[in-house]
Amino acid sequence: MARLVDGIGWGCSIRDYVQDRYSRYLVNKALEHNLDVSKKGALVDELTSRLSGTSTLRPTKSDLATFAKREGIDVKSDDYKAFLDDIEQNAAMTNKDIMSPIENAIYFAVSNIVQALLSYISLDPNPKAKKLAQ
Repeated sequence: MARLVDGIGWGCSIRDYVQDRYSRYLVNKALEHNLDVSKKGALVDELTSRLSGTSTLRPTKSDLATFAKREGIDVKSDDYKAFLDDIEQNAAMTNKDIMSPIENAIYFAVSNIVQALLSYISLDPNPKAKKLAQ
């Protein structure tokens, strides 16, 4: 749980978590490609929507170019093109890394619920409950 709320607090939603983790990742990737993007900027928000799959809208590359231009990025530069290619190629692995703590928390909660139910059912003297427990 501590990994989930690191830097964003306990009252956050799954969307807040994904947005925070993706924005950190995107800012660091942009720096690797000699680009300066803002963590709170529209480009990072749109890239997160495009890559994470948590949004109903999926911006196109031309949409991204509009937001990049607003942040002063030359969309025809090799650095920008390499940046987009890099994050697109690694999107599946990045999504897995970002979503795994949430999945683990859900699995943990479900397994605890099932274990508690099985414990309760095994203590019930009703023959139907015994059959269900088996």
